[in-house]
Amino acid sequence: LFVTDCARVGSATAFALTALLIGIAANQWYGRTAGIVAACSLVLMPRLFAHAHLASLETFLNLTYSATVLAVAHWWRVDADSTRGTQLGWKIPVLTGVLFGLALLSKMQAILIPPVVGLWALWHWRVRAIMPLAIFGLVGLTVFFVGWPWLWLDPAKHFHDYFARTTSRAVLN
Repeated sequence: LFVTDCARVGSATAFALTALLIGIAANQWYGRTAGIVAACSLVLMPRLFAHAHLASLETFLNLTYSATVLAVAHWWRVDADSTRGTQLGWKIPVLTGVLFGLALLSKMQAILIPPVVGLWALWHWRVRAIMPLAIFGLVGLTVFFVGWPWLWLDPAKHFHDYFARTTSRAVLN
């Protein structure tokens, strides 16, 4: 006996949190009207709305992906622009690395976050971005490894299987 109602509640909650997160970020950066419009636009996207009601895994990926990218965009910028100087500390990259690890645990597509974050950070801070990026990546991979016990048994083989298997799946028509 399978009851999908509980999964749907979780997915709908993740969707609501994503809309809230997007609305808060847009509100902080561009004002109240932009925050409301951004959150409403997200809620009114047919595909996202449907995924949230079908208990889809993409809803959780959207939440963790958005949280990671918005946290990096907000906290890395605020920390680097603060009066303490332009050197990004280690706490913010650790926190955003944890979010990145959670995104990796949600779905493999989160592997697309580091190239974008890396280019963005290198554009803004050049060489000073290397250490925060290394911390971000290592913490994210550590959270991914610790959060998935299957990897513990044979890490090298299972990492390879995970990344190789995702590119060679059977086609279902």
